[in-house]
Amino acid sequence: MLLPLGLIDKVEWLTPLIVALAAYPLFTLDEIGAELQNPFSPRNLSHLPLKNICINIQANVMSLLSKQKLNVSEQAVEIPQETEELEEN
Repeated sequence: MLLPLGLIDKVEWLTPLIVALAAYPLFTLDEIGAELQNPFSPRNLSHLPLKNICINIQANVMSLLSKQKLNVSEQAVEIPQETEELEEN
């Protein structure tokens, strides 16, 4: 807050420009920090589309589960045959 008063004697009419150049990165960092504190808020313009991400994950998991059920049902037929061979030895 005292930067403009300390610069006014040395740079005179450039004081507002130098203060703006010093303040811009500080305000930008403050804004980035506020964004990082709550990245999932729908009020922010750059919020994460969580609903779309969740729907995509759900569809992928359901697809994997349906494929896995098919593989498990095929393996279930083979398992009793393998156990019979083990019991004979």
